[in-house]
Amino acid sequence: KKLLFGLVFLTATFANAQNDNCSGATSLTVGNNFTSGAVLVDNTGATTDGVLPSCNSEALENIWFKVTVPPSGNITIETAAASGS
Repeated sequence: KKLLFGLVFLTATFANAQNDNCSGATSLTVGNNFTSGAVLVDNTGATTDGVLPSCNSEALENIWFKVTVPPSGNITIETAAASGS
């Protein structure tokens, strides 16, 4: 009997989201309206960072943002679905 044996090596590269970890949080710019400070992002390649919060066990594949609050102390964060997403 003959034994045919082959090895296949696969290399996969996974692109992580730039702001996948808290230390790489994307800075948001304070604007006057929704479009002036808009940032188009997705969580492709994102991973779960740290322990899931007890209030939301489905907080997987997170991405991080940071913002400097203006002197007024007021800021509004708005989100909307990107066209075609």
